Amino acid sequence: MGRKKQFIINLIAQMVSFCVSTGISFFLTPFINANKSSEAYGFIGLGNNFITYAVLITASLNSMAARFVTIELTKKNYDKANRYFSSVFMANVVLSAILTIPSVFIVIFLDKIFDVSANIVSDVRLLWALIFANFLIGLMFDVFGVATFATNKLYLSSIRTIVAQISRAVILIIAYRFFPIHVWYIGIAGMFVTIYSGITNCFYTKKLTPDLHIKRSYFDFAYIKEILSSGIWNSISMLGNTLLESLDLLIANLIIGKEVMGILATSKTIPSAVSQLIGTMVNIFVPSLTIDFAKNNFESLKKQIIFSMKLTGLVTSIPISILIAFGDSFYALWQPTLDPKQLQILSILTVSGFMVSGTINVIFNIFTVTNKVKFPAIVQVCSGIVNTIVVLILLEFTDLGVYAVAGVSSCVAILKNLFIIIPYASKCLNFKKTTFYPQIIKCLLAMVISMIIGSFLAKAFSISSWITFFIFAVIEMLISFGIYMAICTNKNDRQEMLNILKNVLLKIKTKV
Repeated sequence: MGRKKQFIINLIAQMVSFCVSTGISFFLTPFINANKSSEAYGFIGLGNNFITYAVLITASLNSMAARFVTIELTKKNYDKANRYFSSVFMANVVLSAILTIPSVFIVIFLDKIFDVSANIVSDVRLLWALIFANFLIGLMFDVFGVATFATNKLYLSSIRTIVAQISRAVILIIAYRFFPIHVWYIGIAGMFVTIYSGITNCFYTKKLTPDLHIKRSYFDFAYIKEILSSGIWNSISMLGNTLLESLDLLIANLIIGKEVMGILATSKTIPSAVSQLIGTMVNIFVPSLTIDFAKNNFESLKKQIIFSMKLTGLVTSIPISILIAFGDSFYALWQPTLDPKQLQILSILTVSGFMVSGTINVIFNIFTVTNKVKFPAIVQVCSGIVNTIVVLILLEFTDLGVYAVAGVSSCVAILKNLFIIIPYASKCLNFKKTTFYPQIIKCLLAMVISMIIGSFLAKAFSISSWITFFIFAVIEMLISFGIYMAICTNKNDRQEMLNILKNVLLKIKTKV
C-alpha cells in the first residue's frame, strides 16, 4: 500500500475514533455534573492524572520501545527487534506487579489523602481501583501496540479504538439508564476497552509482524538498558509536562477546594478534546517520520513536518476561534448548572498555549525519532518547576485562584516552545534555526484574525439555543478555514489537501 493511501486511511480511522471518544465526553460530562456533582466529575480527571504520574515511571521504557523496534524491523534486523520486543514485554510485567503496591495504598487511604465528600467516597474509591487496574493491565499489553506503528497501519488501531469506544458508550448508556448513578461505571467501561484493545493488539502483532515473538531467551538486560538510556529523558520530559499541565487538579483539590477542582476539570473537557484532535493528526505522521529517519531521507522528513504543521495548525485554529467567540454561549447550553463565563475563561486560559504547541506538535516527536531527547527533557522539567513555583506564589499572594492554576502553564509553554524547542528541533535535523518560524507566524496571524471576526459576530447576535449556536459555529468555522487557507497555505498545499479530502470522501462513500 502506498504512503499516500495509508495516510488517507489512517486519517479517516483516527478522526472517526476521535469523534466517538469526544462524543462520549460531550454527553457524559453534563450528565454526571447534574446528577452527581462537579466534584465527582473532578475525581475522574484527578484519577486519570494519577495515571499520568505513574506513566512517568513506565515511560522510560515504553516511550522509546516503538522507535527501536521499528528501526530494526525497517532494517530487517529481526533478531535485534525481537530482543527489544521481548525484553520490554517482560520488564512491563515486572513494573505492573511493582506498581500494584502503591495503587492499593492510594485506593485504601483515598479519603485520608484527598479532600473528598463523605457521600461519594466509596464511589470514587471503586472508580480509582478500576482506573488503576486498567492502567496495570494495559501496561502489560503496551509493547504489542508497536505492530501497527512499525507497519504504518495506524488505521487498524483506530478501527479497534472505534469498536472499543462504541462498546464503551453502549456499556455507559445501559449502566446510567437502568441502574443507580455511580461514577465507577466509567471504570468498568474502561476495563472492557483495555482488555479488548490488548487482545486486538496481540492479534495485530501476529498478523502484521510475524517475525516478532515473545521468548524468554530473547530477554537481555543490555537492550533494556539501551532503551532506558534514551527513555529516561522522556520520563524527565513527562515530569516537566506533569508539572506544567497535570498538577492543576491536584493543586486545586488540596489548596483551593474540591468544588473548584470539579469546575476546572469541566473547563478542561473542550481543551482536552482539542489536544486529542491535535495528537490524532500528528500520530498519522510519526510512523513515516521514523521510517524516513531510518532511511536517512531528510528531505522527505522536512516536507512531512511542514505539511503536518499546516494541517495541525488548521485543526487547532478552528476550535480555538469558536471557543473564544462563542464559548460562553456553548457552556450556558452544555453546562446550565455552572457559571458559563467562568468556564469559558478557564478554557481559554488552558487552550491558549495550543496556539503555538498545536501548530508545532509534530516537532515534539522529532526528538524521539532522532533519539535526541536529553536537552528537551531538561527544558521541559525546568519549565514545569517554574510553572509550579509561580502558581503557588500567585495562590499565596494574589486573589487569582483557579485562574492562576489554569493560565500560568500556557504562558510558560508558549515561551518555552517559541524560543527553545523550535530552534533545537531544527538543529537536530541540521536545518536552519528559522526553518519553522514562517509557518508559525502565519498560523498565529490567521488565528488572531479569525478570533477577532468571531468576537464581532458574538457581540452582534444573540445565541440562545443549540440550533443558533451550531449555525454561528459553522459560520465561524468557514471563516477560520478561509482565512487560514489564504494565509498559511500555497497552491500546492491546497491541492494536496483537496486531494486528501476527495480521497477521504471517496473511501467513505465506497464503504457506505
